[in-house]
Amino acid sequence: MIYAGTSTNESAPEQIGLNTAINNGEYYIFNNSWDKAEYVGYQYTLGQRNGLSEDSNAKTIIDNWFSENLMEEYEAGYVAKNAGFCGDRSITTGTGIGDEYTVYGPYTRTIETYGPTFLCEDKEHDLYTVKEASEGTHSLTYPIGLSTIDEQVYAGNYWGGSNTKYYLYNGYWYWTMSPYGFGGDTYVFRVGEGYLFNIHVGAMIGLRPVINLVAGSLTKGDGTASNPFRVS
Repeated sequence: MIYAGTSTNESAPEQIGLNTAINNGEYYIFNNSWDKAEYVGYQYTLGQRNGLSEDSNAKTIIDNWFSENLMEEYEAGYVAKNAGFCGDRSITTGTGIGDEYTVYGPYTRTIETYGPTFLCEDKEHDLYTVKEASEGTHSLTYPIGLSTIDEQVYAGNYWGGSNTKYYLYNGYWYWTMSPYGFGGDTYVFRVGEGYLFNIHVGAMIGLRPVINLVAGSLTKGDGTASNPFRVS
């Protein structure tokens, strides 16, 4: 489930525009530094290709938002703790360490070979999960992340063109958690206004967090914009 704004019983949520990103569409950088390849990570450790010791700025913002907005649902057991979020740091070229030129797997499979996947190659380091999960990094504070480039492609977005009809379109730029590459500066994939592209991790764009719900949580609403699904 991806963030798409708020609604009340009297009004439907906005489907495009600033308010489909958290905090009324406020802009955020992905990471505070960008002179090393490691900064593509949602979590990272300098000197390691896929370390977990430091939080990106994106993760810090999202965690704060979760604690302010979803703790009631989390404590009630509606948010799944066993699901993960794949920030795939597999390497096609380079080492992913320091200032060495690096191309990451998400770039190669979604642009060059067109082979998106829902599988996470290195679950131990790149499948971000909370400590209660059965697999993954066990490093997240809360079970929340961002969408991946693969999920965007499966939904109908693609590189080199524009699609304003797929369901994740919101007419607004926002971050994914999929690394793109490093070549003097660090780049991560982002969603544009109906298309996919790379962007410098120090750029400022929106955040649309993703959570997974426990089966059976949605018991109200019919899924339409005027009557969206709601948890019990």
